[in-house]
Amino acid sequence: MLIEYSTNLVRFYKGVDGLKTGSTDNAGKCIIATINKNGMRLISVILGSSSKDDRNEETIGLFEYGFRNYKIKNVLSSKKVLGKLRIDKTRNKYYNYYLRDDLNLLLDIKKNDIKYSYEIKTYNLSGDVNKGEVVGKLILKYNNKQTPYDLVLNESAVKCKYVRNLFNHYKDIISGKI
Repeated sequence: MLIEYSTNLVRFYKGVDGLKTGSTDNAGKCIIATINKNGMRLISVILGSSSKDDRNEETIGLFEYGFRNYKIKNVLSSKKVLGKLRIDKTRNKYYNYYLRDDLNLLLDIKKNDIKYSYEIKTYNLSGDVNKGEVVGKLILKYNNKQTPYDLVLNESAVKCKYVRNLFNHYKDIISGKI
């Protein structure tokens, strides 16, 4: 199959959004291209092609292979509350924490059920904590690997005045939280 594309695949292959071409005597015709389709980004690197048409055809072939054989599965959404974190000396004292970004896995297209687990480790914090600041880690355990992901607040924790802090502490004693 001969593809009559120019070196600019961005114009001729839907979804291609990044591209760098070049050639040298030692490396031959080369291309690095990226594509984003259905939330999945692929990167192709082709070195040593004999012609511009060959490198474009190989790039498209790699992209089609990737989309035909792999998929992205959302494991945990960054919108899901994962727990409450106590932050001492703040107005509200307890704050919801979330993943900074969605947790997605690249899977074989035929695979539907995946086995994973995770562990959450939060930091001991006190006083001001800004929205988006890292407050802990989620450790994903999948395929005999452990991968950390940042946990963040979606609101700022503001340090409270001494009297309010004393009141919060007293309230925790009365309610049995301390």
